[in-house]
Amino acid sequence: MLKQNDGRGIYIFSQSEKQSEKAHMFFVNHLGKFGLVIILFLISLSIIEREAFSLKFMLFSLIFVSLLTYLSAKFHRKFAYKVIIDSGSRKVKFHMYRSEDVIMANFDEIRTKRVPGHVAFVLNDRKVFYRGLEDNELLKCLNKMS
Repeated sequence: MLKQNDGRGIYIFSQSEKQSEKAHMFFVNHLGKFGLVIILFLISLSIIEREAFSLKFMLFSLIFVSLLTYLSAKFHRKFAYKVIIDSGSRKVKFHMYRSEDVIMANFDEIRTKRVPGHVAFVLNDRKVFYRGLEDNELLKCLNKMS
């Protein structure tokens, strides 16, 4: 979703405007808590139903859920939920999932790639992904940057 500020060349693309994206953001930002609830549920289930669940199954389940939670959290740290493009000062600001990080970069430091369903902003030391490739205004701004 695009919002433009007073014709000053500031473009704000945010995924937090749509209801479905709000639910996704909530899930991603609280991923560790969901994983902990699942682990506690599995532990309590193994205590209550000792005959139904073997120790190997429970250990495998705990390790699997922990690993899946960790890898998913690590993956989502690379995604921005808001991109602010300031064409006047030639800077881009990325607001990241899973942390309160705000990454700023100059147009000259950024290369963009179109990945299926995403835009990958390649900075000097990292990649930042944004889900919003269907937004025509974003594509216009990206063309101005390059």
